[in-house]
Amino acid sequence: SKLSINMCCANTINIGENNRTLGNGPKGFQIICGYNSTVSIGKDGTLGVDLIIDSGDHCDILIGDGCLFSTEVLIKNTISEQLVWLRQTQYFTRSSINIGNHVWLGLRVNVFSGANVGNNSMIGAICLRWQSIHSGKGADFSRNLS
Repeated sequence: SKLSINMCCANTINIGENNRTLGNGPKGFQIICGYNSTVSIGKDGTLGVDLIIDSGDHCDILIGDGCLFSTEVLIKNTISEQLVWLRQTQYFTRSSINIGNHVWLGLRVNVFSGANVGNNSMIGAICLRWQSIHSGKGADFSRNLS
């Protein structure tokens, strides 16, 4: 799979052992890390085709061990696309994203600023999350993106 990493200064990217990617899509696997930010991916995960992890300036994205991410998952705490989808100013602030251990993200799931996804949680296909999900819970249907 194609891996693309874009970094600014004063940042950190950590990728744990035994992670694997599924297939090779047109976007590949992208990590974008802004100024003074950290992107951390735990060990033993499976990362789907066309996964994009985009951390803005002064924000972190922390992903635990043993996560399973399907195709076209977007994890993003910058705001350009959020403006189009959310259209509500209360969600435009940038903040860190924390995804716990053994989390499953389905096809085309979007996780945005401020989301905290607890351990052993699952988010179904084509969901949009900007709120927290407690450990061991599934996400309710948030918003249809089609």
